[in-house]
Amino acid sequence: MVAYYRYLIYNALHDDAHATYWLVESACNDIKTATMDQASLWTLADNLMNKGYLSYSHHYVTLAWRYAVLITAAVNSLGCYLWDLHYDRSSFSFHLELSQHLSEDALSSFCSQMPLVADYDGEGSHGSVFTLYL
Repeated sequence: MVAYYRYLIYNALHDDAHATYWLVESACNDIKTATMDQASLWTLADNLMNKGYLSYSHHYVTLAWRYAVLITAAVNSLGCYLWDLHYDRSSFSFHLELSQHLSEDALSSFCSQMPLVADYDGEGSHGSVFTLYL
């Protein structure tokens, strides 16, 4: 929410570079948390479209939102909660960290129930860490 308000402030000041930065931050936060208020994503798509990046705008929003919703729904249905979810463009994968540490027995079950191929990567500072591959 703070990132979106910063975008609005910089946009009102006609500071395009800072406004774009905060809009992307806000959109990424919405994707990570599967926020149902899609203002950031739609505004980002609109800005990209207005700059001539129509196909990129459409592809980015559609793909990112679809996978974020699928992953978040699967995690929540297993009684777990996300601490961090972000896309790693270089490896075409999602980095996922839960807000809790899973037992060894639960790890295999968790991976098998994800909507994408998932690998257990160890324990992070907040919970179990996984990579989900496209």
